[in-house]
This record gives sequence, structure tokens and C-alpha cells, in this order.
Amino acid sequence: MKCFAAHYIYLGQGELIKNRMICVDANGSILSFEPFLEETASTIFHNGIFCAAFGLSGSSSLMTPSEARFFINEIREKHPQISIKDFLQNHTNDAALKVGSNPTLWCLDSLDLVNLLVSAETTVYSVFP
Repeated sequence: MKCFAAHYIYLGQGELIKNRMICVDANGSILSFEPFLEETASTIFHNGIFCAAFGLSGSSSLMTPSEARFFINEIREKHPQISIKDFLQNHTNDAALKVGSNPTLWCLDSLDLVNLLVSAETTVYSVFP
């Protein structure tokens, strides 16, 4: 079992939870979402917001992280004060993270975590698989 923690986890459908970790089995299936109260030896912390890999709204295909970085910047230029929830819910296929699912997990980094806004520096990278 591996656990990954972040400031927030976007579960899909506009649901954002704070200070949680995702625990996965050897196959990458989500076993649980646990509170992240203190650092533990088996938990890898990432700065930002975890979300399932996404594609364009209405599409079943996924972007690559580099395509997603370009797309995030394109949307942010059109909507400079867009919240991360609005971006994920309204501009992507809004994939869900749930126990038992086997997602490609991404981390959105360099966000405005105080106001939960996409910033000019926002980037995305793959956490697993």
C-alpha cells in the first residue's frame, strides 16, 4: 500500500476535500481517503490539489500532462479569476476519484491555495501510475 497526501483532493462533481491522503494498493486502486494530520514515513506529500487525469468536457479521452498545462493556461487567460473547482467542473470531463477506482492521479501545482484559484504558474504532473 502507498499513500499520497496533498493540500486538497478534488473528488469530482465540485467536491473538494482538504488535508487528505489517498491510499492505493499495488495495482493503483484507491483503498481509502484518510485525514492527513501529520507526516508519516509511508506517505508522499505533494504540494497542490490531486485530481483524476482529465480531458475536454464531453470527451472520454484524457489529455497528457503537457496538453493539460497548455489547456489550463488557455482557460486562465480567458477567465483570470477562475477557481479550481469551476475549472475542473465546467471545462473538463470532471472525472471522479472514489474508493475502488483505478485512476491516473494528477497533481495541480502552483495554484493560489488561499483562494483556490488557477494562477499563471499553475502546472500539472502525474502522481501515479
